[in-house]
Amino acid sequence: MWLGVLRALTGFGLGGALPLDFSLFAEYLPRRNRGRWLVILESFWAVGTVLAALLAMVIVPTLGWRWLLATSAVAALLVVWVRMHVPESPRYLLATGRPGAAREVLDRVARHNGTSLPDAELTVPEREGRAGRGSASLRLLLRGGGPDALARVTLVLWATWFLIAFAYYGIFSWLPRIFAGEYDFLQSYRYIFYLALAQLPGYFSAAFLVDRVGRKPVLAGYLAASGVFTYLWAIGTGVPWILTTAGLMSFFALGAWAALYAYTPEAYPTQVRTSGMGLASGFARIGGALAPAVGGLLIPISLVSALTVFAASFLLGGLIVLVGARETKGRPLPDTLAELAGPRHP
Repeated sequence: MWLGVLRALTGFGLGGALPLDFSLFAEYLPRRNRGRWLVILESFWAVGTVLAALLAMVIVPTLGWRWLLATSAVAALLVVWVRMHVPESPRYLLATGRPGAAREVLDRVARHNGTSLPDAELTVPEREGRAGRGSASLRLLLRGGGPDALARVTLVLWATWFLIAFAYYGIFSWLPRIFAGEYDFLQSYRYIFYLALAQLPGYFSAAFLVDRVGRKPVLAGYLAASGVFTYLWAIGTGVPWILTTAGLMSFFALGAWAALYAYTPEAYPTQVRTSGMGLASGFARIGGALAPAVGGLLIPISLVSALTVFAASFLLGGLIVLVGARETKGRPLPDTLAELAGPRHP
């Protein structure tokens, strides 16, 4: 019981922290390579997974699972220390009418970069509507009117986050059982290590492409490829085929995750960016919670049927992005709703 309660609290904290990291980081980055650095930030998820798998192979057989969780606690304390030293976003401070505080942060950043700010005053952007409380933010996120309406952006992102999480967690939560029960040739820790390694080039390829061909084609293409290789894995036989298709599924799925984490904070103005990112991530948690139950129902009946459902989710997510998403490559980050509809966003 205590393990379940504490694990739920861990998920609560992690689920709330991740959207903040990407929103804050995006607001510090220049447009010319913003997508690449957001993808690189997300790639450290795979780096951590590789290290965790290595630690599991070393620690669990000798010292047990409690010591493995203790190493995770040490890492979490390091995260707290890092966040204490990261300043507030000057975009957020300016968008909320605090130019003096924004100037202080920018002066600090300039000093770290060996330069100084010009003497010109910062201009507080014109705001349209107010965000802050949850209900107010939700109303703004679902506001209609025009092709760049936030409602369309929000619904596309909610659907995409839900579908990618449903497919990804539906597969990965059951893969140890699949590999051990269906194929009986890979141990759980070795499987995690192998698929985590396959994820790294997926991240780096996405980082290379998002600032060259755009967020939308990378996200839609990687989601579609994830679905194709999931289905090819489902209908294939033999160890080489299974390892190849599962590895390519992992490669493209994590590249899609990275592109989605880069795209989402760019789709919203600073006024509602973190709220938009957090709610979209919340739909991923819903998909991730439902997926293991669906897998548990389908896998005993047929592994092919389970993987086909998850492949279809990847493909549907790619189709939604292709049809409904708008490109953000090369666009400056808007700070307010008024800017989002202005001439900078034709």
